[in-house]
Amino acid sequence: MRHGLTTNNVLAKLDKERFLKERVYEPELADTGVQECLQVGEWLRTQKIHIDSIYTSAHKRAVLSAKQVKIGYQQDIPMHLMLSISEAGGVYQGK
Repeated sequence: MRHGLTTNNVLAKLDKERFLKERVYEPELADTGVQECLQVGEWLRTQKIHIDSIYTSAHKRAVLSAKQVKIGYQQDIPMHLMLSISEAGGVYQGK
């Protein structure tokens, strides 16, 4: 999955010019993004989808998203930071 909604994502939707001036390299998840990721974890759990491990890039938004999925899933799933996972040049933006 892609990371949850970030503060940069919210700012970009509200004011593109302000976003270009104020965006940060490692944004926090917005409250909506936290809820999205918790809901993904809850959905995976209620659908009885077994997860052995979570793999994530080292980007803060990806790590925070993975942690929220793990909380929603309600099991101690090992998380692995993969430095080889990185941006895809925005090809998944908004998808």
